[in-house]
Amino acid sequence: MDEMDEGENSDDGNASRLTEVGRALYGRDWQSPLAADLDVTPRLVRMWIHGDRRIPDRVMSALPDLLSEAVERRRAEAERMEQMARMMRPG
Repeated sequence: MDEMDEGENSDDGNASRLTEVGRALYGRDWQSPLAADLDVTPRLVRMWIHGDRRIPDRVMSALPDLLSEAVERRRAEAERMEQMARMMRPG
């Protein structure tokens, strides 16, 4: 993605939403993993959250899918952990 095509950011709350989603998905150090998932540079993610560039609609549209995929992965992980716990309980 070309960093120069992003334009100026408007104050529409997208940077806050992007930050919230990034932290929910990846924890404290979320910018680089989110950048990788979006196929952009971590620098561009930082520019978005600081308001130096407008966050493209395609990025905001991708966030629900990233969240849903994470939910499915975590559900599967939780089920595996629950199975392990059941197997380890006596009786």
